[in-house]
Amino acid sequence: MQSVRFLAVSGVGVALDIGLAWSLATGLGLSLWLAGALGFLAAALLNYLLHEAWTFWGGQNRRSFGRFGRYLMSLGLTAAVRLLAILGFERLFGAGQGALAVLLPSVALSFCASFLLARSWVFAEPADQGEGR
Repeated sequence: MQSVRFLAVSGVGVALDIGLAWSLATGLGLSLWLAGALGFLAAALLNYLLHEAWTFWGGQNRRSFGRFGRYLMSLGLTAAVRLLAILGFERLFGAGQGALAVLLPSVALSFCASFLLARSWVFAEPADQGEGR
């Protein structure tokens, strides 16, 4: 069930990311890189809050700056997985196969990496991480 909730939250995050970036770039005239960065940050914050409150909620208020820091680090690791996968699939499939042939498996791998990091590290109970012993 966590994986389904994770996928739902991720979908909301992607919609916010792209929608906000597009709106800021086309509506306010912000540069695409700045609009993209603001969309990504807004989506990351929303995803963290939704994961904390719904996806990985354990029945108590557990918000923490440490967990949010781990979440931000996991975003960096997930982005690295995505970029490395894109490079790898471009080499495997060739540049002429089209963007979707490269992007779809890359997104799938980064989604799996993100879920595993969130479940086992970012939102894991302290005993699961070896803390508090």
